[in-house]
Amino acid sequence: MAMDKRVGPPRHLKWKSGPMWCRSHDGVSSSVALVLSAAGWLFSIIDEGLIGQPGLPDRWILVARDAFNGTLLWKKPIAGRISQKSLVAVGDKLYLAPGRQDPLTVLDAATGKTLLTLNNTEGSDEIVCTKDGIVLRERSNI
Repeated sequence: MAMDKRVGPPRHLKWKSGPMWCRSHDGVSSSVALVLSAAGWLFSIIDEGLIGQPGLPDRWILVARDAFNGTLLWKKPIAGRISQKSLVAVGDKLYLAPGRQDPLTVLDAATGKTLLTLNNTEGSDEIVCTKDGIVLRERSNI
């Protein structure tokens, strides 16, 4: 048991944002990725499709917020649901493998603007950033 005098369990919630409910209990969660950057930005991928209507099309959105106060910085529609491992924030850049057929995209983390699209990187399932570069893992068909 810790004997901390100044740190304890949370007593209140500082901020919250949507989606408050998933679209359906039968499918994929409406929030699939959440990444915090060292610059204090929080990035998430959420489905803004109609709640309670799992048969209607998904509307996947990449959202950037100020991690301190929850202020919405920007939103950007993306091609489809991606995994947690396909979204990486490093410094002022956000690396995103947005869909099965889409190449790796590098975004300006502050604005969401596309800085670079890397050819021949389609089908990436996982992004790992090292001090020497970026490593991509290709999706397997298994």
